[in-house]
Amino acid sequence: MSKKKKKDQNRKKVWIVAGRDQFAEHGLKGINIDNLSKTLGVARTSFYHFFKTKDQFLKEIVDYWIEDGSERLIKNFEKVKDPKERLMTVYELALRNQINDQFLVQLRTASLNSQYLKRKLEEIEDLRLQFVTQIFLDTGNGKKIAYEKAKLVYFIYLGFFEFNKVRGDHKDAINKLQEIAGSIFFD
Repeated sequence: MSKKKKKDQNRKKVWIVAGRDQFAEHGLKGINIDNLSKTLGVARTSFYHFFKTKDQFLKEIVDYWIEDGSERLIKNFEKVKDPKERLMTVYELALRNQINDQFLVQLRTASLNSQYLKRKLEEIEDLRLQFVTQIFLDTGNGKKIAYEKAKLVYFIYLGFFEFNKVRGDHKDAINKLQEIAGSIFFD
């Protein structure tokens, strides 16, 4: 790959990461090209060098979030042999990754008005549920029970984030949730 092409890829990724962070914090309103270009200290026109439209930009942000925030992590966690350790490690990382959590909440809200975002949300939630279902299958549960436990784990995660987003990231609360989840699902 040429230096110019690599430099362009890096600059494009900077736009995408900034867009992801703004979307996580402000939802669709955060995808403001003028504000992003000021934040990045670049000309507004540089946006159009990488993206034809704001919709394309949003799609690339969502794809990046899915790839970086779930697919890559799942591949890494599949290497952890012990199912309980795998689930507890995933849970801890998920609960401590506030950008990922905030992005998910904003995506859930935005998906109410966008079929594309709704499909992407369903895609990522299906991927996550498959991963957690496999953890419970690995502990000897049948398919139906494993899937129901996976949904419950995911619902607890969503509820925990909603409950604590006003209160902040409390290490004790995260540790207690891990302890409770471990005893509910594995003891």
